[in-house]
Amino acid sequence: MRLSPVALVALVCAASLSAAHAQTPSASLPRTPVSQAHSGMSFSYDAEHGQINTSGIQLGATPEAKTSAPPYTGTVNVTINIRVASDFKRGTLYHCSASAVGGELNQDTGLVAGGLETANGFARWAGPGMATCVLNIPFAWSLPRGLPADTGLVIAFGVRAVSDEFGHKNVQRSTFQVDGVAPLPPNGSTSKFVFDVTL
Repeated sequence: MRLSPVALVALVCAASLSAAHAQTPSASLPRTPVSQAHSGMSFSYDAEHGQINTSGIQLGATPEAKTSAPPYTGTVNVTINIRVASDFKRGTLYHCSASAVGGELNQDTGLVAGGLETANGFARWAGPGMATCVLNIPFAWSLPRGLPADTGLVIAFGVRAVSDEFGHKNVQRSTFQVDGVAPLPPNGSTSKFVFDVTL
């Protein structure tokens, strides 16, 4: 039996309508409204200006006079290995940016008792098709006494390939990544993070 195109279309529409009706939620099922929880911290990269923007967080006030705790210090060392796979113009520079958010992190409300640090720099050639960018980020934060369990460090980093065209900076390509929550480095330590990117 062969169906005409009009009959075939009518049959498909009827089947789709019954399938859609079968997926409609029943009125007898309890419906719980979903609360609009805080989305937490987020990052974006302004490649034109080489800046990382952090939103969705609030830095909680931890006055030193109240806590009388010495500052929590250290250095975050970020190394970004860049594999140059694109065909960029001669004289292209590779600009790197890193942002570190650390301390007590409440990922539900976006409240941070700690600090937000940034660093920028340029990569150096490390061999054919490879460049390396090293950013050192020293910090000193006033943290609550007796660090709670929800402490950590989040690093976001971006790299852009920038060329000079008629006196204007032209961003040929960029990449931006956010690392997961790492443990908060011990007080007074230097923590090293190494990331690989391709441009």
